[in-house]
Amino acid sequence: SRGGYRFFRRAHRASCSGADTGLSASNYYNVRLSDPIVKPVDKYSYEQMDRDIQALKNRYPNQMTVNVIGQSADGRNLYDIIIGNPSASEHILFQGAIHAREYINVPLMMQQLEYLLACQNTGTFEGKSLSEMLGQTAVHFVPW
Repeated sequence: SRGGYRFFRRAHRASCSGADTGLSASNYYNVRLSDPIVKPVDKYSYEQMDRDIQALKNRYPNQMTVNVIGQSADGRNLYDIIIGNPSASEHILFQGAIHAREYINVPLMMQQLEYLLACQNTGTFEGKSLSEMLGQTAVHFVPW
């Protein structure tokens, strides 16, 4: 939806800080997680992604929903990770692995997912609370 496009296009107007997240920055692009789970590397494997999803689920148990929406031809689970309100009328979809040779999309998407989770309770966007906005929206990440 256009709302989702505006939401993430203007992320530079967002802030995220708080002692509970280990974050400190006034600009979203300058935010650094003190103990990140997702560490994008050149050879980010399916197995690493799977471990990262489980670790994120353990760290943020009430902030994300993880669904298996099918399996690949190789028998690997295809995940739909939802941040926000799954029952909301507004849904935004981010799909990571559309083309086989675009290897960097999956780890970068996983990193964005972690930043959104880390900022969900303390972050703002254009002066509005991220938690309030995500209460009215479901953001779907389908990384692989």
